[in-house]
Amino acid sequence: MNDLGSGSTKMGGVLIAALSVVGSGMQQILCGHMQRLHKMQSHQLLAATAPAQGVMLLVIGPWIDKAVSGGWVGSYVITMPALSLIVLSCLIAVGVNVSQFMCLGRFSAVTFQVLGHTKTILVLLISWLALGESMSPKKLMGMALAVAGMVAYGVFINQATIPSKQITGVPPIKSNEHAPLLPVADKRQQTS
Repeated sequence: MNDLGSGSTKMGGVLIAALSVVGSGMQQILCGHMQRLHKMQSHQLLAATAPAQGVMLLVIGPWIDKAVSGGWVGSYVITMPALSLIVLSCLIAVGVNVSQFMCLGRFSAVTFQVLGHTKTILVLLISWLALGESMSPKKLMGMALAVAGMVAYGVFINQATIPSKQITGVPPIKSNEHAPLLPVADKRQQTS
């Protein structure tokens, strides 16, 4: 949808990006809701949803790959270096999925989005450093804007958690940003 060489952005690409952001936000909220509803830990939710996600990927994935690349995934000639990269990619994907479910159980959807931007910046930097991909001024500006947004988010969250009574005499704002999604029982109450 976007020809990086021309620098033009097409409306279809903007629409897909907007749908992706909305869809991922809804998925994060749904995962947090399901954890609370079923009183599950993050690894339990991941184990419960992974089989369905895997089946969906096996059924839908080849068709999407065909539409995007123009070829069937089964016609790809697998070499040993390609197989090594596929295995490495799968291991990294498992690590990303586990870390995402761990974060969803501990942080809000907004914090999760900030972590997602960090991951994107790391991917761009690694591709520039390790693969020699060009780093255009637009990419640099986008990364700088994302980092500025993350810093601003951190500043606003910290300001919201400062007891406002100390500043204005108003009762403090209660923020559940760092509160776990699942209730944590006090061990002192359980032993008495």
